[in-house]
Amino acid sequence: MDDVAGVLSRDAFGNVTGGVRLPALDVPTARYDSTNVADPGLSPLLRSVGNLACRLSGSVFPFDDPTLAALYPDKNAYLAKVRASVRRLVNQGLLLRADAAQVLLEAQRSDVGR
Repeated sequence: MDDVAGVLSRDAFGNVTGGVRLPALDVPTARYDSTNVADPGLSPLLRSVGNLACRLSGSVFPFDDPTLAALYPDKNAYLAKVRASVRRLVNQGLLLRADAAQVLLEAQRSDVGR
């Protein structure tokens, strides 16, 4: 969500708020940033294309181990939060069951909470 000045509203982890909150944002393990910009020394045309590519791809800054341990003291705590997020999205019709299963499988395979 933007404020009146066009500044993105961010949560306590630095992730943008608003919109559909997928499990990666609802149960975060990283900060996601889409404010990258292309090299200002590029020609205007290349800078324009570069800025679009930078914004579409963004950057991911994984949380350090102490942050993850504070958020998710064990695997069950992490998985419970992911399941709740997935369930909400499926019930709202915003996530397909096949995609929900994939998100849950990836959460189970992750190192978070170990």
